Amino acid sequence: MENNDKIIERGKQTFKEKEKFEKMKLKKDDIVQIIWRDATSSEDFPIHKIKNPTEMLSVCKNVGFFVGRDKGAICVATQISDDLKMDLLVIPLSWTIKIIKLKGKLENGNPK
Repeated sequence: MENNDKIIERGKQTFKEKEKFEKMKLKKDDIVQIIWRDATSSEDFPIHKIKNPTEMLSVCKNVGFFVGRDKGAICVATQISDDLKMDLLVIPLSWTIKIIKLKGKLENGNPK
């Protein structure tokens, strides 16, 4: 899969950039990569060594077929069976770092 240069980033962006991220045009079955931060846990970590808790979050990358999005979250299908049943991943938009629209689509349950 090739990158389609449709990259929208979150973080230290202006209001205009944030609006673009939230209104990125995606169609059902578009293939997307989502880079996002997730909670992490650690045992026996010395409390005096915690300088910036944000840096301790796990950075995750997932690729899937776009299912839907609202103001709070994005949903992708990460696995589709022969009978078109899906495993879904729903990620809060506030946790996302980047959404990258990749080339390709899903047609009748098969990547094209």
